[in-house]
Amino acid sequence: MKHRRYKISVFFIIAGIITTGAILFTKGTRTFDPDESTAYVGGPASETVPAVKDSNLLPELPAFRDFITFMEQELDSSHTVGAAYTIVHNGEVTYTSTYGERKRGSSDEVDEHTLFRLASVSKGFAGTLACLLELDGAFSLDDKELHDIVDRLDQVDISAPPGELYGYQNVLFSMLDPIARRATGVPYQLLLEEKIFKPLGMEDASAGPVDLDQNPNMAYPHVKTKGGYVPLSPHKGYYNVMPAAGVNASISDMGQWLLAMLGHMPEMMPDTVRTSISTPVIYTPLKWRYTRNWRPFRERYYSLGWRIYMYQGKEIVYHGGYIRGYRAEVAFCAEENVGIAFLQNSPNGLASRCVPAFFDYLLE
Repeated sequence: MKHRRYKISVFFIIAGIITTGAILFTKGTRTFDPDESTAYVGGPASETVPAVKDSNLLPELPAFRDFITFMEQELDSSHTVGAAYTIVHNGEVTYTSTYGERKRGSSDEVDEHTLFRLASVSKGFAGTLACLLELDGAFSLDDKELHDIVDRLDQVDISAPPGELYGYQNVLFSMLDPIARRATGVPYQLLLEEKIFKPLGMEDASAGPVDLDQNPNMAYPHVKTKGGYVPLSPHKGYYNVMPAAGVNASISDMGQWLLAMLGHMPEMMPDTVRTSISTPVIYTPLKWRYTRNWRPFRERYYSLGWRIYMYQGKEIVYHGGYIRGYRAEVAFCAEENVGIAFLQNSPNGLASRCVPAFFDYLLE
């Protein structure tokens, strides 16, 4: 049988070569903006706005204090149902805050261990796992042969030679699942557990659907209606593309993840891996709507599951995620030894504003 020959790394950057692939922000021909209100038929919900709960004292750095004030105001004014965010700085989790309810009207509060879906923030875990497996000798990111896994690509009208055109594509990204399984004999979920979650102390994190009987501490998704946010039942959407959008995590987990990304767990997350994921691979000509909350900048790239922004003279490694009812944002700057993560179960514009606001306060 004929085999198409190209690098495994292409799966993380190639644009739109499977026309039936699911693109996370797109439905039909309309690009979905999670900052917009979403119509949903349902009854009115409680108007109670829960208070912010802080897990520690306010940090000393004025920029962090200003950002925390900003977040408190925005969480209230946006009528967010439930959220959590954490700041990591100089090798420590400097500040963590949780807000609101897991499910509107339930009085079940979001805490540090409440699970949220990470959506496309999962891609950073996939890219990191690929680098760790390469370090173990399971495969090389420069392997040319993928054998019968990619045979069917011969039947696809490919838009451009691999590696030359950028686009946001979930299905090909998730080819890491069968590639890793073939190379190791271990299911993707277990590889994440063994290589990332357990070594980094991410005690709540998982991949795939959550069994609410075993772990009821999960934030329910919500959609916005004329009467406010309405809860939905947790759904399985995009779990079938596990590397692209299948990770669940708490804000406690995200603090550990940021510490590792910033080099404070070198035995579990070697410098070679961190260098690989933060090295620009291909330029990304994003539309203005996706960076409208950032100050103007030109240099933006994609790497192995991470976006690389050259912003105000600093390299920001970033990714965001959206699945109906959830938003997730994570970013770090190695030069400033700082990182931020935000999780939300009621999508609105705050998710898009929080990371650029954080770095604006920090870098002013």
